[in-house]
Amino acid sequence: SLAIGVDIGGTKIAGALVRDGEILQRTRVETPAEDVGAIVEAVTTVIQDLQGKAGGEDVVGAGIACAGLVDAAGETILFAPNLAWRDEPLKAKVAAQVDLPIRLENDANAAAWGESSGTVDAFTSVASISG
Repeated sequence: SLAIGVDIGGTKIAGALVRDGEILQRTRVETPAEDVGAIVEAVTTVIQDLQGKAGGEDVVGAGIACAGLVDAAGETILFAPNLAWRDEPLKAKVAAQVDLPIRLENDANAAAWGESSGTVDAFTSVASISG
């Protein structure tokens, strides 16, 4: 099945349509870092663009990663150092615009999950260092 991954950075929002870890399609837009509403709209546009590139296949959900503090429930960005976000309910705002389950995660955590994909049975712990 297909899934969408979105990485929100200070200068770009990158998205990918993937199947079993293989990137099938990519898209990228500039991040309107100072405008909270425009960031949400840009993320929504990236997801909708990739849904359109799915060729009618079912997309099971979208994962969104961003630098900053994400609450334990994975719904709100409490603080983002490079973006105009303070207590931003990003998951709900994006979910209201797209017909997909949404998962919100800190980018370092998302990178660790991605790196451990396929190796979970081989390791009991995974460490990821970003810089």
